[in-house]
Amino acid sequence: MGTERFPCGAKRRNARAKAQVRRDDTARKVEAGALALNHMMENQDSEFYQIMFRLLNQNVPAFRRPLFKEMGIDPVSPKNSNAERKGKTNTTAANDTLKSERGLKSTFSA
Repeated sequence: MGTERFPCGAKRRNARAKAQVRRDDTARKVEAGALALNHMMENQDSEFYQIMFRLLNQNVPAFRRPLFKEMGIDPVSPKNSNAERKGKTNTTAANDTLKSERGLKSTFSA
């Protein structure tokens, strides 16, 4: 009747596989984020700290900002002087920041 029939259990296996991909992606992001934040806080005199702080301060949404209060991120509103100066959105300003800071990529390459 116009709908394809899947072999018994194929939909369920496919759904489980997709769910596992999402869990793996989340776990990867949590681990990478924890590593980056720990490195940032242990090396507060580094260029990495300055860039990470600026990116967090510019791009963390208001409802998530209290999570970063202990790191010195303004819990009330983002400070995005780069975006305000250029008249750009947070995302555009962050992309400009990333483009100008490509030199850090070699710092973290193995």
